[in-house]
Amino acid sequence: MKNNHSAFPIAFLAIFLYSCSIEEPSEPAGSIIPDIPYIIATLEDDVLTEGPETKTLFQYSNKKLKASWTEGDEIAISPKLYDCINAGTYRVTDPEKGVFECSKAVGATSSTYGVFYPASKIKSTAQYTRFHYEGQVQRADDPQGHMGAYHSMRTQTSDYSSISFSGAKQSSCMRFCLSGMEFDCPVKIELQSIGGSRFYLNNVVSGPFRNYSTDAPESAVLTKSLSLDLEGYGKTDKLEAWMMMSDNDVNLVAGDIIRVIVYCKEKAYCSDISISSNLTLTGGHCHNLTISKNWKERLGDYTKYDWDGEVVTLQEGIEGLDLVIMGDGFIKEDFDNGTYEAIMRQAYEEFFSIEPYTSLRNAFSVYYVKVPSPERTQATTTGANGASNNGHDTRLSCTFTPNSTTISGDHDLAVSYALAALGANANERIQDATIVVMANQECRAGTCYTSWYSGNGQDYGKASAIAYCALGTSANERIELMHHEICGHGFGKLADEYYYSSSSSLNPSLLSNLVQYHAMGLYRNTDRYIDNYIYNALGGAYPLTTKENVYWHDLFGTANSYEQTEGLGIFKGGYTYSFGFCRPTEDGNRSVMNANRGIFNAISRRQIYYRYRRLCGELSGNCYGSAEELASFLEWDATNIMPKIVSTASSRLDAENPSADTGSGSSSGTGSASGEGTGSASGKGVLQTKLPLPSPVLRSGHWQDGRFIAEQ
Repeated sequence: MKNNHSAFPIAFLAIFLYSCSIEEPSEPAGSIIPDIPYIIATLEDDVLTEGPETKTLFQYSNKKLKASWTEGDEIAISPKLYDCINAGTYRVTDPEKGVFECSKAVGATSSTYGVFYPASKIKSTAQYTRFHYEGQVQRADDPQGHMGAYHSMRTQTSDYSSISFSGAKQSSCMRFCLSGMEFDCPVKIELQSIGGSRFYLNNVVSGPFRNYSTDAPESAVLTKSLSLDLEGYGKTDKLEAWMMMSDNDVNLVAGDIIRVIVYCKEKAYCSDISISSNLTLTGGHCHNLTISKNWKERLGDYTKYDWDGEVVTLQEGIEGLDLVIMGDGFIKEDFDNGTYEAIMRQAYEEFFSIEPYTSLRNAFSVYYVKVPSPERTQATTTGANGASNNGHDTRLSCTFTPNSTTISGDHDLAVSYALAALGANANERIQDATIVVMANQECRAGTCYTSWYSGNGQDYGKASAIAYCALGTSANERIELMHHEICGHGFGKLADEYYYSSSSSLNPSLLSNLVQYHAMGLYRNTDRYIDNYIYNALGGAYPLTTKENVYWHDLFGTANSYEQTEGLGIFKGGYTYSFGFCRPTEDGNRSVMNANRGIFNAISRRQIYYRYRRLCGELSGNCYGSAEELASFLEWDATNIMPKIVSTASSRLDAENPSADTGSGSSSGTGSASGEGTGSASGKGVLQTKLPLPSPVLRSGHWQDGRFIAEQ
């Protein structure tokens, strides 16, 4: 297929949207049979109209780019939407009239046929999702010549003698109209997201087109940047470029920045556009991005160093028990003067500075990876709660959400760097690995992103994690961030034990989800809390919570006396909710997963120890909760851990032992947590002036060659 725009001014070419209609063949095809010799597909012949110009962002309308069939075009017709078994092909014989002749007959009848273009690359939905948009090159002497090779379409029909592409899913396009700067021999245009917005590298399938068992591994591949190479350009003060994109809608998030970078022979220039409100770029359309001012020379070092991605082994342990550390926002100078290495080794030591990790240390395999950035992080610390980005350009794109403690980054790129540390079995090991990204910003912020398959059948928390941590405003704060985000969420797969004072939920799905998570080895340090009110509100769907049925029930009454040594009980509030859920210890200052300080309580230590044993091969099957597993943990904990932490925990207890609600499903006054101030976290008698760290982000899917493959 080619773009035919000779009859129209170039300014009219705003929407790359095909719409096709069908003329009946001269001899009717009759009933649905697999040997129809000809198909006639006529492309729409609309007159285009010009829409308003803009100096802001993404002005678009339902305009169409006239296109025509060209010699060699083929359409695939498949009796199965999701695979190419028995797919037939039709090759164009008369491009002007849109006549396609059967070159390979469809091999079977079906109630629904999938229709795909181009047949040379796509004969099924699974192949359609693998159609990607990397490697585009626009030449100065033929600026639209590359577009046809990156255009795809799909539709479905019950009778392929009467195909219509009207309303079909198809590729999108971004049209760049860049001026206000003299570009000296431009060689590449990059479209970059700074924030939570993501673009797609491939097509995305949803609805009836997708077979959930077959197509899920080939679903959305997300990225923070897209690029288009340029060839044959000299000096110019006006640059028009066409970049083909995925068929899927792109959701731009309010507060994010869209950056356009033009790389020239010797320099690079960029312009930033702030997204003031949520914006959707509709799939299958062409979107105009017009920039005429606010260009600035892109500063920073963009040299590719030979040592970029180099792996340093900090300790060798058991393969599969992997901790990989890297940094973001560190420039070459930080590597030359030893700053980067010092922070990597500091993170390494601080990870193991708390039990039970201190006692388990020798079994871990630990690495750090050298990741240089063009610029240092230039965020602005916002008091006690995080930072605000300031347009900095860092390798892993760590971004701070204003007025929160959240960090996001380029997960795919972080995983790609981590894979280099994990050797021949990297794709397998990465599924359980803990990745640490130290963001070069002195503020209080951290977020853990956990990736797991809901159907993996394992009970130890088989899931990878990417934990982003800022450097903190003090050494103590940095350590607290690391223990909570990396040790707790990252490796331990533990939930937050605090709650927001204003948050509550009786959503049954939240209650049932937690049961599922427990079975998978996630969030075992919190549980449902069903009191009389919730019991009645939900019609008795869940039993009242007692010490006989709470998730950590088998830790009560043991020889380790956790009730006395660390105040084990049932305390209303946890999992970020003020009711409906509970936590095992009361005082936030005694629990890392509550107020980020103190110790990992008994149920948390048990989960960490169990996950450790499964990953290092001491246990080969699902046995959490068995008598043997419990006895083993109690003995190990009493021998190796409790002598080190009991004195610390006891010193933090009030003179009067706290009273826990362990006998009924109702909350006692002393058994509930208290928090003061809006959005504060719970902690007995402790005024929380800081926002709590965000809950871990769960993503269902797995990693393959540095890309996240979503489970849908």
